[in-house]
Amino acid sequence: MEITESKGSSAEPQVRLQFYRDPPSGSEQLDTVQNLCLARLRLLKAVEEVGQDMIKGSKEYMERLKMKLGKLDLGASLLTTSGVHVDGLRFREEIRRDVLSHFLLRLAMCRTEDQRRWFITQETDLFRLRFQLEQNADSRFSAVAAFLSANGIHFDSLSDAERSDLAPELLAATPGIGSDAELATVAFYRAHFTEALDLVRSRRVYLRDGFAYVPETGVVSMATTRFRAHLSHQLAVACRALPYLGEDARLWCSAARLTSWLRPASRPACSICTLPCAAIIISGTLAVDGDKFAKEYAYGIRYNYGKEGKRADFSPYSCVRIITTNQPGQGDSHGCPFRHCGADLLAQRLQAAGISQDQAQGILTRAKDSQYQLACRDYFRAVHKLSSDHEVSINHPNQYYEESRALLLGNGQQQQSARAPVRVTKVKAAPAATAAGSQAAESDWLDETIDQEMSQVDLSAYEA
Repeated sequence: MEITESKGSSAEPQVRLQFYRDPPSGSEQLDTVQNLCLARLRLLKAVEEVGQDMIKGSKEYMERLKMKLGKLDLGASLLTTSGVHVDGLRFREEIRRDVLSHFLLRLAMCRTEDQRRWFITQETDLFRLRFQLEQNADSRFSAVAAFLSANGIHFDSLSDAERSDLAPELLAATPGIGSDAELATVAFYRAHFTEALDLVRSRRVYLRDGFAYVPETGVVSMATTRFRAHLSHQLAVACRALPYLGEDARLWCSAARLTSWLRPASRPACSICTLPCAAIIISGTLAVDGDKFAKEYAYGIRYNYGKEGKRADFSPYSCVRIITTNQPGQGDSHGCPFRHCGADLLAQRLQAAGISQDQAQGILTRAKDSQYQLACRDYFRAVHKLSSDHEVSINHPNQYYEESRALLLGNGQQQQSARAPVRVTKVKAAPAATAAGSQAAESDWLDETIDQEMSQVDLSAYEA
């Protein structure tokens, strides 16, 4: 794979903080590309998990995030500030890995709106942390000033005369400054209020004629706003550059509600997500008479598996899309139970799952407060007998399935189970198919032809 380093002046002091404007290029091994992409994904997942449990921006949040990221590949180098002296070769290698991993994962996450939104949120939180670390670092040169200058970011600073004229307003509107003496030591910048929306929203800056007067400690907010806007634009550009596939129905239903008959609205949900993503081949879904199946169901199932029609890859909905779109009607089996089930029905299901009253009450409270994904996380912990501090973040139904398989069977058995062929031995009962969610097995069953899959079925099973 060709990767080329972005050009830059070697005379200027290099900073670790990146705006990711220029994509890299040059030669890189494919396994290195894969490992860097996965390492970046794990890093952002850690950022998300800490953000779900703690208040972003708090001291506890920063300490917890630094501790968690420091244990991960890429994490230690990203948390190192520019003033820390390291060998030049090592410094360039760490910068290269940072930039390369970001652009690789950006390309992978630009396809759908949900993925782009998730990537922007986590990368912005990571950028904010690194910017604050650079601000607080005691280094031989100002890494923040060098970073802003290198990326063409300029904020208008107030002169001493302007600061003196606005001293009463700045003292009243800026937290942490209690006297004129303290005010004289703080640099202030004037920016349009749209560049400091976080500070304006929390009333931490003086606002006048559409301009916010931001102290130097608030520069991180303005830089983060610019970074988020830049990343959002670049992801949109990357998405348009990819081959376009039209929006297909991407629905989901819980396997626990899967019966011998589903309403039309729920059929594609189960056949597109629950069955293929659990590595169940086409032949493993047969549970009816062969002639009836061929006449009434074969085309629809083959279509959902990408064997008929436009042979599209139907991607299932993420949790966010399930929660916010396509609300199920009466009798439908798709949707999020924590979003679309009433409180009484949800309580009954929690009780039927063997969850204690205290745990069930916590889950119900989460659902009532519209914290549906946190309710799902607590449910996952409860049914798998995990402690409350077990770190897990559920963002996709398939992820729930994979995490559950990993806990119940172990990763090795999970992959072995995914590669085992699924056979049908009974007709009038649901097949005891072996399911798994390992991504390593996806190519095994997706590449099989329909003729190969059908040849694995014991045709005598269709006899009356």
